[in-house]
Amino acid sequence: MDKSHVLAALFRKYCHLMGELKRHPDRAVEIRQNMVHLEATIRLFRPDADLSKLRPIRARKDTRWHKVGFGIRNVLDILKQADRPLTTRDIVLEVMKHAGLPTDDKKAVAAVCSSIHMSILRRKGRGIVAVEGRPRRWAISDFGNMH
Repeated sequence: MDKSHVLAALFRKYCHLMGELKRHPDRAVEIRQNMVHLEATIRLFRPDADLSKLRPIRARKDTRWHKVGFGIRNVLDILKQADRPLTTRDIVLEVMKHAGLPTDDKKAVAAVCSSIHMSILRRKGRGIVAVEGRPRRWAISDFGNMH
């Protein structure tokens, strides 16, 4: 049986750990231990694997205003509670209120708006739909037949 998908996942995880090692030198001992265990697992499948050719995958940083994933979770919660489709700006103002961020700082609103808008676009078609019209409004897919 072909185990290439297993090896690909193990190599990817090893590269992620290499990236974590660069980002979190204070956790070097723990990360290196995990890498040793992962290398042993890789060698079970491919004893001749050359791990020196692998490159680190840069660890994702938290955004300036909250942890990764915080925005889209809040977007989904806000859209579920909304009685109508909302613009990106309406969603952002609600997300910022929930996060305790000031909504009167135009630069902060613009930065969060950009981040949230990209998160919504990545999620479009998977739980979030665009409603016709300008400005574009967003809704949860089961909001009705508003495609």
